[in-house]
Amino acid sequence: MTPGAHCRWMLEQVVLVVVFSGGQMAMQGMAQASRPLPEPGAYLQAASDKEDSFAEIRQQYLCVFKHTKVVAQTVRTYESFYIHGHEVQRLLAVNDVLLSPAQQQVEEARVRAEVAADELKPEVRFVGLAGGMYISAGEHRWAQSVEGSIVRAATFTAEQRGMYRGRVSIQINFVGNQKFKATTDEERIAKVMAGFFIVDEESGAIVRVSAKAMADAWSQGRYLIPRGIDIGFDATRIAEGFYLPSSWESSRYAATPIMSPGYPPRTYEEVEDFWLQSCRKYRSEVQILPGVVPVEEQTK
Repeated sequence: MTPGAHCRWMLEQVVLVVVFSGGQMAMQGMAQASRPLPEPGAYLQAASDKEDSFAEIRQQYLCVFKHTKVVAQTVRTYESFYIHGHEVQRLLAVNDVLLSPAQQQVEEARVRAEVAADELKPEVRFVGLAGGMYISAGEHRWAQSVEGSIVRAATFTAEQRGMYRGRVSIQINFVGNQKFKATTDEERIAKVMAGFFIVDEESGAIVRVSAKAMADAWSQGRYLIPRGIDIGFDATRIAEGFYLPSSWESSRYAATPIMSPGYPPRTYEEVEDFWLQSCRKYRSEVQILPGVVPVEEQTK
């Protein structure tokens, strides 16, 4: 075989492989598209339960977050890990400036004292998973967040299978169900929301929520959320079958009332952004700060 003929043969094989692979992908896409879509209510409930199950896995990881308070214009970078189910946060930087050696010593002493106190507390087997919007105080399951409450307080208007970040996913649109009887402030907000969920089909994890308030939400005369505000989060895969919110917004409310003529008092709103920087697994049985002994490290 001459060199020219050899090159032509190789090219033909490449073309055949590409055509065959493309045909396989097309056939797989057609097969996926032809599969019946799941019932959206039950499917999202299963996805919500999976989000709650991630909370226990999360306790095996030390994660670094960047937290921005938009109104106060402060950026706080910190490590977050769990001792006996209780979250500990160690400050690393403020406004992207690392702590000075003296500040690090003060922070390290504070964290060690908090770790020692948490080791004496009863172990909490389940804690709220970071990500999502909350109004009421205390630890919450993801299902109790506004986004989780949408699963119960909404009707689903469309459903389709497609690709999201290179993976087969299912998008489900929703609109708040005005007949739903809300019992929490999170559910009251969920009732006025419209938007969509995206669920990674292989893992069953929620990878994106986007929602907009279509009306003001109130609770016993207290203003909860204004029309037009956007909430939601994106999630990233930390390990096989384990996802964490990688960016999300939340809102906190101060007690200072803002008076408007003809309207009830409204509270001051502080919008906060959270961005996941990295996560690494650590040995929880080691009796020193977990950030010192990483087992593996995975970043975005």
